Amino acid sequence: ASSSEALAALLRQVDAAALRHCAVVATSARMAEAARAAGFVRVAVAPYPRPSALLDAAVTAFVPPCRARRPRRP
Repeated sequence: ASSSEALAALLRQVDAAALRHCAVVATSARMAEAARAAGFVRVAVAPYPRPSALLDAAVTAFVPPCRARRPRRP
């Protein structure tokens, strides 16, 4: 089965409305488009399908940058 078919099968088996609030990292522009067509709003694309690339894409797209905190003064 193709990745698009696997996504469609998943959405048939779970509460698709709740799942669509999740952030998605796709391994290609084609899969990102399939995710958007399925109703996902937060979609990022990894440059290649390796775990490190998926994580990097997720962090870049969905994690806000940290601000350095100043130490509290006594």
